[in-house]
Amino acid sequence: MKLAFYDSGLGGLSVLKVFLENLMKDYPAHLNLECFYIADTLRAPYGARSEEDLKSYVYDFAHFADNKEADFFISACNTSSNLFEDLDLSIYNFKSLNLFAAMQNFFNSDQAKKYIYLATEANIKSKKFLNWRENIIPIACPKIVPLIEEEKNEEAVNMILHEYLNRLELDRETKIILGCTHYALLENDLKKKLDTPLVNPAKALYDLFKLENIESFIESSLKKSNFKINAYSTSLNSPLTVAIKELTLSIEI
Repeated sequence: MKLAFYDSGLGGLSVLKVFLENLMKDYPAHLNLECFYIADTLRAPYGARSEEDLKSYVYDFAHFADNKEADFFISACNTSSNLFEDLDLSIYNFKSLNLFAAMQNFFNSDQAKKYIYLATEANIKSKKFLNWRENIIPIACPKIVPLIEEEKNEEAVNMILHEYLNRLELDRETKIILGCTHYALLENDLKKKLDTPLVNPAKALYDLFKLENIESFIESSLKKSNFKINAYSTSLNSPLTVAIKELTLSIEI
């Protein structure tokens, strides 16, 4: 099975990690998996990009994924996932999955009193999150992605807590949606400092993926699962290779 993921940078690694961890758990001895991860670090961040620009980027990556004969094309970018309803990917051989559709599926069964949606400016400006539920409070967090790309994670966590969440009443009946895959890289650190439940859309995306009859890609003859990750970046000075290595070590691939 070949999976192609893309994001504006390192944030989508949080999606890749969720997929790898769950696939290894669900199919520990029967999975032949090759992943392609594309980080568009040259044009990041996506939060200030126009919809037309973002659509053209998605088509670029879709063409790349199809050339790699990917079985699934997976948007690991919340901002561009909002645009998939307006895209025509029918000419490609893969199945496409995106975080926006995953969250639609999530809200079919989840009921909280209130949701706080941390996202990019472009994501919130689109107002498409209102299609999920009316009781969502959107908060744009434009300063977070650059900090994470610079690996200043502690500073990013503190900024989310103090600048973006400080004025809100948080309780166990409220859920915080990490509406950018970069923010999900801070999930464990935020859990240590918040009592409010966190929602990582990557987990909803994996649940949606499991509905795609992936058992047809499982090889019963394998004695041990085989994994390969191919990393690509649109800029030369990206820390992507190091980040991929750290990711694989963290989940013992």
